[in-house]
Amino acid sequence: MSNQLKQVEVLSVKTDSFFQGEEKQLSDKLSKVRQLKGELELIAQSIETGKKTQYRNKRSRERLISLISYLSNRHNTSDGQAIESIMKKLINREKSLSKILKGKVDGEAGNNYRLLNRDTIYYKKDVLDEEGKVIDQIEKVRASRIISFFESLLTRTLQLRTSSELVKDNRQVNDEVIVVKVFHNSVFEDLVHHGFEYNGQHYRYLSSSSGQLKTKKGVFVLESALNKKYVNEDGEEYTAEDRLTCGLTWDRINNTSFGEGENKAYGVNTNKYLSYLMLANTSIKHFDKFNIDRVLVVNDLELNLKGYVDYIDRDTYEIEKGVYKEDLKVNVTDGAGLVLPSLMKKPAQIRAVWTKGLLISCDFLSFAKNVAKNTIVKDVWGKAHCIEKEGIQILLTSSQLKMWKYYKDWDEFKEFFKKYECEAGICNEEKIKYDNCTSYQFLQSLHSISNNDLTKIAEETNKEIDLIGRDKQITMSILGATEEKENKNPLQEALVIYNNLLNDPHVKSMIKNKKDKMVKSAKGGSLKVEGARMFVYPDVYGWMEYLFQGIEEPKGLLSDGKVFSKSLNVGEVVLNRSPQLYIEHPVRDNVTSSRMKKWFKGKGIYVSNWDLASRILNYDWDGDELDCFTQKDYVKAAKEHMKGINPLFYEMSTAPVQELSKANIYNSVRLAFGASIGTVSNKITRILNSPGGYDDDKKRAQAFLTMFNNFVIDYSKTLMKPDKTPEQAMPKIKEYTGRKLPHFFQYSKGIETEKLESIRYVSKFERNGKKYILKSYLNVEQLPTVNKLEYIIKGTNIYFRNLANKLDHKNLQSVKVFKNLNQELYDTVVKTYVDINKKKNSLVNKGSVEYNDSKTKYEYIAKQIRDKFMTEALKVHKGVTDEHVADILIDYLYTDKNAENKNTLWESFGEIILANIKKNLLNTKACEQCGSEFNPNHKKEVYCSGNCKKEGVKAKAAERKRRSRMKNAG
Repeated sequence: MSNQLKQVEVLSVKTDSFFQGEEKQLSDKLSKVRQLKGELELIAQSIETGKKTQYRNKRSRERLISLISYLSNRHNTSDGQAIESIMKKLINREKSLSKILKGKVDGEAGNNYRLLNRDTIYYKKDVLDEEGKVIDQIEKVRASRIISFFESLLTRTLQLRTSSELVKDNRQVNDEVIVVKVFHNSVFEDLVHHGFEYNGQHYRYLSSSSGQLKTKKGVFVLESALNKKYVNEDGEEYTAEDRLTCGLTWDRINNTSFGEGENKAYGVNTNKYLSYLMLANTSIKHFDKFNIDRVLVVNDLELNLKGYVDYIDRDTYEIEKGVYKEDLKVNVTDGAGLVLPSLMKKPAQIRAVWTKGLLISCDFLSFAKNVAKNTIVKDVWGKAHCIEKEGIQILLTSSQLKMWKYYKDWDEFKEFFKKYECEAGICNEEKIKYDNCTSYQFLQSLHSISNNDLTKIAEETNKEIDLIGRDKQITMSILGATEEKENKNPLQEALVIYNNLLNDPHVKSMIKNKKDKMVKSAKGGSLKVEGARMFVYPDVYGWMEYLFQGIEEPKGLLSDGKVFSKSLNVGEVVLNRSPQLYIEHPVRDNVTSSRMKKWFKGKGIYVSNWDLASRILNYDWDGDELDCFTQKDYVKAAKEHMKGINPLFYEMSTAPVQELSKANIYNSVRLAFGASIGTVSNKITRILNSPGGYDDDKKRAQAFLTMFNNFVIDYSKTLMKPDKTPEQAMPKIKEYTGRKLPHFFQYSKGIETEKLESIRYVSKFERNGKKYILKSYLNVEQLPTVNKLEYIIKGTNIYFRNLANKLDHKNLQSVKVFKNLNQELYDTVVKTYVDINKKKNSLVNKGSVEYNDSKTKYEYIAKQIRDKFMTEALKVHKGVTDEHVADILIDYLYTDKNAENKNTLWESFGEIILANIKKNLLNTKACEQCGSEFNPNHKKEVYCSGNCKKEGVKAKAAERKRRSRMKNAG
């Protein structure tokens, strides 16, 4: 498997990019009105606060300011009244235009063949000569129209190019894929039914993932790219679409039946099909060792669990508490599969065509041979296989191969998989995160915790905050500059090597900001508590008892209430999972034994197959993670709050089956668009943080909203929600949810305090029919749990102790003695630095995937800024290198200016500075042939090995010959 995922850039447009004629004219007018509204809001904000605000459109602002002045003078009113008058007219105009446009667009929905307007994607950029005169114009793709995908089966099948490959082909973007953001359903209906035309070529709707359904997006693909033909190693032709679907056609799906008699139906759940198809767009590392002939698909293990539940009737919302049920059917391997440790040492998530889930490392072959004395197992179609003879390395489950019912048998699936050259990939490998924290959702449901107990839970956080700047280990840790941390950025890695950077004013400023952020996060519910975040696994021993020994109710190694994790200390552990909506703090006993150590190879947490924890926390085993806390005070609080709490139980709907057609796809997608859980989650937060303590009414309201929320989550697949909303079933919910969001949201969400509940209570009384306010008072003990943290978390001033020796900036440069090539170059680099700091945001596309992904954001910003530096520097000196530009900036920022903010330097040239530090302090060099770091035996040594030296000498000789030929030809 390769270590680094490539990225490709594709187009992203909105539905208004398909407007034609009168639609476009109306849309342009509407956009102008909305632009004026936005500018007017900024002007009003500027007048109200007395501070200047950044304008979005200079001309619009000037026009509005002139109009405000005219109206206030003519009518002798204030500027504020003039703004209100203008805003009212703009709002009315917006409503009028929106209504006309909607009528126009909806007129013949589904019957229009649309064109994608090229001018919504490209703009004309002037080409200037040396004197600054316009000599030409070139077309450039608007930054807002470009998004990035990580490498996936989809990108490889369509042969999408990386940025460097696009440059070689003289292209700016991959236009084989276009993502459409839907603001007008009627336009989307046209696009689903007929596709669209762009640059004279036809595009059609491919699919939308579960996430895209919630954000109202559709993926369209160039039809000729989907129909492109390939030839496999046996000489058989197939198309790109065959590879994405593994040969599963609409006809085959529509001819597959489910049920009997009147309940007989054909087809598939449309939105599930779309989501499963888009698994092809999951970012993955290629699974090199995957061999479909060494894979088998077996049945999941379903058990009838027993326990007490609170049963909610989804139609009437009546709750029956403490109902003992013996038939709680749970698929205890939902999303999980097994892989031999010889193939994969660490558990990891797998993706392949129609396939999604987690592979858990487990020696099932050894179990079959030595424990069960049976190596025969049946696949999901009922055919028996000998895993030893067939060399099976992976056991997938029916819950992982989503479309297994549409294939005749496993042999047919394998045949198609090989014929169409399908592949598998890995996306997330097991990783234990020990620096995990609580969330406000975890803490707010500890509704009755005392100040004293909460203070004990926050003790470690307070201690760490206090020692920032005084304790080297803690200070380095909050900066992310530790040996253990993976994927360190250049500054973090440089700090590990050269601790003296702690005395850099820039780093000290970072430490101050980190401390402020940590204090805010802690007051918002993020507390450091002993424990770890990890994958959750079923008891695989019990699963193997079922598979190879035929035991219908296997005991496994873990009894109810027991868990196993080698990453945690033996003893009680609280299991939490985000998002948490109800009271969900199951406390379990972490146990160990020699048999568990032998069969449970993963470092995550194994939970008993007989445990209702999966019902309480609503997790499955396809890669879900749990936050596992072992701190004794947190465990104590969790146990107290779980007394009398039963898992909620209600009948969920099964997904309806229907034939695939364009009409059914559009209707299903339209209904699923925009399903969001955020609103319900905030309602529960308001309930838990409303005055008066936690009582039965709040508990009922919380239970109703939790149930409704889970229907919302599944709505994109089931298209079913209860007829009643929780508010209709229990009107009192509106009393709770009508309040403002809680006070601590200023810390957890950054919301202004004026928009939040006050932390103080107001004492009111009535006398002789009149209402009086006596006083406002603060009783910390009576505050909701998370609000208490404002007074428990200590945000003391930072005090810097001398943690390292004096910083010598020469260790950051490529040469010990800096030489200025010429003053013009120096001044140009410094001026470019100043300019970039003023308008850095304009250099990056904040809508791009790489900017919004923590793994790639740093590298993306670095490239954009470095390219700008080099463009300007090369205008002055043709021979200038990245290293020299970095040296100039270091000289300027560490001597001339000694700047407190060096973000731009480290973002753009951090890799170069890090290499310099390694060379200067660790005596390392980068091999001139392969780029690997090595320790040279003498100054002139430039290769890390004999092979690299041989290849390097050969390459240099070839280059000399090439130059000689060029010279002679000249």
